Amino acid sequence: MRRTEEHIIRDLLILTVSIWLAFFLHNHGIVEKLIGFSEKSAILGSFIGGMMFTSFVTTAPGIVVLVNAGHVISPFLVAGIGVFGAVLSDLILFRIIRDYIAEDIAHILKHGRLHRFLLVLRNPHLRLSLGIIAAVLIISPLPDELAITVMGLGHIKTKHFVPIAMCLHFIGILSVGLIGTAIR
Repeated sequence: MRRTEEHIIRDLLILTVSIWLAFFLHNHGIVEKLIGFSEKSAILGSFIGGMMFTSFVTTAPGIVVLVNAGHVISPFLVAGIGVFGAVLSDLILFRIIRDYIAEDIAHILKHGRLHRFLLVLRNPHLRLSLGIIAAVLIISPLPDELAITVMGLGHIKTKHFVPIAMCLHFIGILSVGLIGTAIR
């Protein structure tokens, strides 16, 4: 088996375990038992759930935490607090990708056969399309790693990334909270 196939299988296994964990936490009321979900703990849970909302490994359990917090406090408050946790997680990942990994990828592309790909990335129309795709990924409950990589490769400035990520995460977390409240 090739290395990329091993990575795909590993990633699918991690995603499966994460989704299973989310269902287990929800079905057994473990989140409520651990946090208790008073108003104060729902605020902390919103921040932590927001941090979890952004990562491939923790998205599903993060959604469970956010939905449970939304049953105690307003989904708008959950989104308002959760956005800070989400942006904090994204900002750490964004800085690492933009400041370190993007340079490595650009170097590889410049000196390899993929040089044309790097030239295509400089096309303003493609950048706009990639930006829209990144925005959709951030709003959705899908993990943010790919969206942040696209933004990092585009060398977006942190002062632009933070407000964009805040707005997009607010919409995404609020959507999850409102859906969770509606299906309760």
